[in-house]
Order: sequence, then C-alpha cells, then structure tokens
Amino acid sequence: MRNNGPHRSINSSVIWHLPPWALALATVIVLGQGQSGLCAPAKISQKFFDRGLQMMAKCKFKDAISFFTVAISSDPGFAMAYDRRGACLMQIEDFNAAQKDIDKAITIDPTLALAYADRATIYNENGQHKEAIDAFSKAITLSKSKPEPSFYANRSALYRESGQLDKAMADLNEALRLRPTAYWTYYFRACIYFQQARYKEALADISNAIKFAGTDKQSSFYLLRARCYEKLGNRTMAKKDRESAHADASDWVDQK
Repeated sequence: MRNNGPHRSINSSVIWHLPPWALALATVIVLGQGQSGLCAPAKISQKFFDRGLQMMAKCKFKDAISFFTVAISSDPGFAMAYDRRGACLMQIEDFNAAQKDIDKAITIDPTLALAYADRATIYNENGQHKEAIDAFSKAITLSKSKPEPSFYANRSALYRESGQLDKAMADLNEALRLRPTAYWTYYFRACIYFQQARYKEALADISNAIKFAGTDKQSSFYLLRARCYEKLGNRTMAKKDRESAHADASDWVDQK
C-alpha cells in the first residue's frame, strides 16, 4: 500500500480544466467523503485512476487524462497516476508534458519500472537512442521479479536500429521465452534472420507470426514469408503468400 501523506482535498486550480462530467463526478465523491468518512484520499484517487485505465483501454486518451488528473489532485504522491497520464499525453503527442509527468513519477517512486520504459519511449521520440536503451535497461533491471516481455522487445528494436543485431536477437529470444505467442516479436526476429540470410529460421518465425496473429494478420507478414519462400526456391508458395498479402491489404482498405 502506498503512503499517501496527509489528507489533501482535490485542487480546484487543476480540476477546473476538466470536462463537466469529470468535475461533477469529483464533486460527488468528495462530498461523499465528508458525509461518510469512509473515502480516504487513496480511495478517491484509486477510483479515478481505475476509471482512467478504463478510458485508456478504449483509446479515449483525453478522458483518461482527466481521470488521472483528479487522481493526482487527490493524492499528489500517486506515482503510477503520473506515469499513466504521461503515457496518455504521449498518445496525443504532447511529449513535453508527458516527460514532466514521467519524470515526476520516477521522482516519487524510483523503482517504478514502467515509468522508465515510458521515459525510454520519449527519449526515442527525441532521437536519444542511447538514453532510450539505458532507460529500457533500467526498466528491465527493476522488473526482474516479474519480467515484462515488451521491455525486451522494445529495446531490441533500438539495438537493431543501431546495428547491434546480436543484442537485438538476445532480447527478442527473451521476449519470446516470456510470451511465446507474441506475433509481432516473431515478425521482428524473422526480419533479423532474413537480414542475416538465415531464410529457414526466418520462414519458421514468420509462419508463427501468421499463426498467432489470428484475425490481426498483416500484409507485411505474408510479404516477408513470400520473400523467404523465394529465397528458398519455392515460387508456388511465394506466389500464394503475395496473393494473401494483396487480399489482406484490400480487406483493410474496405474496412476504412
């Protein structure tokens, strides 16, 4: 349980920027606190934090930001609320504000692995690739007791961009060990295998990507597998996959 410090009411200088529905909900909960005495600041902030996560899952990032803002106003020591608001701010491309929130989250809780991963994303966006790698490494170190595959997968992309293919491959291997059905990870490892002219390994990985993608198959998956088949001399299967890639792209256009 986090230490919330002394009781603080919701800061009106913050919530007046919120949409009316969020402000009304904040008022109801705060009034409820005074009447029942049951709603500690942590409970208020947790309610809004949970609602923010729900909005985030629906890609309603501005609504999520509003909820996280109330959570922070109720409990200024809520590190994860700062981090999740920062992540939403990244989604709407307000990277300066996002960096401030993520830095604040790390200041409050220097052991918050997810915040370092989000900091890495901002570094990468700013072209600071070495710093991004270092931040992902910190996130990985902090999450050793409960490893997160995406940290390894994302760091692998940075290693690949910098030409460190062995390190990229090691990270992809670890990501797949932790999450054996991660189809994008299979795709990226297949890309490295193809780059290294290891076409059989690339074919096996891209086939797994297609298998585990389910309804989220990408035309790029079929195109890469077609290239693998071509390199291995199987023109019939290459042609079939190119046709599948074209059909997949057409379906995507029709759905737009």
